[in-house]
Amino acid sequence: MSKMSRRTWMRTAVAAPIGAAALSAGCGYALAGRGSFLPAYITTIGIPQFGNLTPYEIVERPFTESVRSEFIGRGRYTVLPQDTGVDAVLKGDIIGLSITPAAFNDQQQASRYTITVVARMEFRDLKANNVLWDNPSLVYREEYDSAQGTSALDPNAFFALIEGGPLDMGYLKAKAALILEERLTPAQFAVATAAKDARLIVEAGRGNGVRLDVAAASAERLERAAAQGHGDEDMAAAYVASFDSAP
Repeated sequence: MSKMSRRTWMRTAVAAPIGAAALSAGCGYALAGRGSFLPAYITTIGIPQFGNLTPYEIVERPFTESVRSEFIGRGRYTVLPQDTGVDAVLKGDIIGLSITPAAFNDQQQASRYTITVVARMEFRDLKANNVLWDNPSLVYREEYDSAQGTSALDPNAFFALIEGGPLDMGYLKAKAALILEERLTPAQFAVATAAKDARLIVEAGRGNGVRLDVAAASAERLERAAAQGHGDEDMAAAYVASFDSAP
């Protein structure tokens, strides 16, 4: 990996989920279409939050919400965010997400991008205890136009894209601003402190027979950032854990 400036690294990390909001509605429609073959006795469907096996944080949220919305919009089902106490359950993992230029303008800047999402899905009838439909490698692909004058690594393009959608969160914007403006010190909540708390949560769960895999992954990520010398910086500095060496 070639050497990049702190700002370029930051932009890559912040812009990584770009396209999730644009693509999730279409992906949700495609998955909800599978509901047309369901047995008549299935009226309640559980759709717990999808897993995310990609390096890009929080992309599973808009996809899960869009799929739930599509099922709800069909008017036939009660949709709940759990996998128990329902007639059927749809589970999924986002296992791949890529963004590639599809067209270029006169200045040879990408003007259109292709977003490809790969998901592992299973739709199970809990009453009959059988799989209604599954696909270990469901591929959904969509193209979108880049915001004029911006690139996929421009954070302004990312924020314009998520505006008004499920990713448009004040917390995300606040933490992104700390990175963009290089205001990671003094820390609002330090990497080392967050790592310690995350590890305590994991140990508390383990002591009660509960595996908290997401918390464990968060703890490991924060510990990696601290080991790179960012322990006293704001927890937003955890983005450096995405790279082999600190910026």
